[in-house]
Amino acid sequence: MIVVSPHLDDAALSAWARLAAGNVMVITVFTGRPPAAFTVSSWDLETGATCSHQRMRERLAEDDRALGGLGVPTVRLGQVEFEYRSGGDADVAAIAEGLRRYLAGCGELWLPAGIGAHPDHIAARDAGLLALMAAPGLAARFYADFPYVAEDGWPSWITTATRHGTHALVCPESTELCPLRFGDVRPTARITVLDPDERAAKTSTLRNYRSQLCALGLTDEELARSSRMLNYELSWSA
Repeated sequence: MIVVSPHLDDAALSAWARLAAGNVMVITVFTGRPPAAFTVSSWDLETGATCSHQRMRERLAEDDRALGGLGVPTVRLGQVEFEYRSGGDADVAAIAEGLRRYLAGCGELWLPAGIGAHPDHIAARDAGLLALMAAPGLAARFYADFPYVAEDGWPSWITTATRHGTHALVCPESTELCPLRFGDVRPTARITVLDPDERAAKTSTLRNYRSQLCALGLTDEELARSSRMLNYELSWSA
């Protein structure tokens, strides 16, 4: 299996259970460091950084620790993220070409669904779909982008799901929780409910992304107040 992660931490945030299950590789798209002369992006400033060039070095090391702890190999495509490219469009064709090199022998390709409409998440998803055109028969699954999917709290049809439940979407017309269309095919949602041990293990993995936790609302204090925040993961297949 391959999980495509737009940024360092997205795969662990949104598809930790898939990573923990093993037999998986993460391909992270936007891992390029901005020039040393670049000062600091608004996101990096929010996370307490004073230099984006140095912050990206720190984030790469955090990702090494997080994925290394899970025993998950990673490939980094080195594209420059939205805030470092001054808002310009990502090169979707170049990303797709980078992904194609790793699809031989892949059984399933996990892509971000694009919930939250972050341009880097949309670009990673669209590049994955473009890469799939050269890999007939390869199955795709789309994971719900965290934290966007839970910013207003998990909806009741998720929180009442049984462990590892599969459900047809209750609100298939919702653009928030059903951002994808498969023609006349109704997407099916797979809801993974993490048990206490899994939730603790996921929390431990996420603590490696130390520089990002405060801005993501995932400090220990915030998790204690929102104890169900990391209980669920959501994905779709056509």
